[in-house]
Amino acid sequence: MIRKFFYWDISRDYISFELSYLPMCQIGIDFGEDITFSIGCFVQFYISLSIFKLYSWFYKHKINDRALDFNIWFNNGFPVSINLMSDTMGWKKGDWKWYWDISRTLKGKFKVSKKIIEERDILIPMPEKAYKGHAVLTDWTWHYPRWFSKTIKRCEIKIPEGIPHPGKGENSWDCGDDATFSLITGKIRNIPQAVGRLVGMTLETRVKNGGWKDWNWKRPKKKFGEKITPEEFEKEQKKNLTIEEKLKREIEK
Repeated sequence: MIRKFFYWDISRDYISFELSYLPMCQIGIDFGEDITFSIGCFVQFYISLSIFKLYSWFYKHKINDRALDFNIWFNNGFPVSINLMSDTMGWKKGDWKWYWDISRTLKGKFKVSKKIIEERDILIPMPEKAYKGHAVLTDWTWHYPRWFSKTIKRCEIKIPEGIPHPGKGENSWDCGDDATFSLITGKIRNIPQAVGRLVGMTLETRVKNGGWKDWNWKRPKKKFGEKITPEEFEKEQKKNLTIEEKLKREIEK
């Protein structure tokens, strides 16, 4: 996506030009916080004009957050949509808005069936310790009345203890610590691949939401610039070992 803004005077008013790729054909105009004219087929071109006085006039006459457009999407079912100055923020009675999923009309309403391929207990390796979980590898099949069926493998993982990670921190209820207790993957080949995907997603969340620049949940925290010795790290790790893990370490010694 490429977008360029041009401001005038010292006001916040601007005009912008944008070029992007989307698997669709469209033409329309959107009256949001700015007026956006769009046209294109796969390569989309947008011109946006933001003038506060003009937006105030739209708001006064209840034209804001409305659109006049025609769209044809070439993915996710080949849907067609027409919008005649209806509300872009939702569906309301009296809106002139239509949506037609052509592929669903041709294929018919689908039904989903599931067949378990493999089911077993697993250990999910994290930097601080391994978490116990249960994985079920399943064939998901979509059946259509007038089309060929489609089957993919998906894996559901449940972690009773939960794998901890920091919350997003966007609202009052997600500022503290959170945890992942289950996961249903997308298309997958086997259970080990699903476990790897879960580990990768959790580590990424820890670094992204935690801001620690560190993926280890139990690593002892020190002031900026101070280093943690291997002995300190090993001591901290021993505090978090389960009784079974402690016995196993003693036997290995």
